[in-house]
Amino acid sequence: MSSAALTQSLHDRINENRQRAEEIAQEMSRPDVLTDGRQLQKLGREQAQITPILERAQALDEVDRQIQESQSLLEDSDPEVQALAEADIKSLEPRRNQLLAELLELLQPRDPNDERDVI
Repeated sequence: MSSAALTQSLHDRINENRQRAEEIAQEMSRPDVLTDGRQLQKLGREQAQITPILERAQALDEVDRQIQESQSLLEDSDPEVQALAEADIKSLEPRRNQLLAELLELLQPRDPNDERDVI
């Protein structure tokens, strides 16, 4: 991720999830896994947990890219362009903060009992 606000630890966790998603996709395409319903279900559940993380990370990357583009326009000599860039940044910051909060929430360790039935 490009933002300086993201810690290296968060960056590493996102990359770990990306790697695991690739591993899951490879495992799920193996013939022996395709015939093993339990293994396929287990991998599907893990994939379902990782996918929202990767979606938020991708959206956050896009918002960060847009913010960086707008920040570069702040140096433009045209006051109208500067005003538009400032407005863009102000409108993108809340979305960025929301995505970051969602991403941090999704990366919280899960309770292993969450998947079990209560009764």
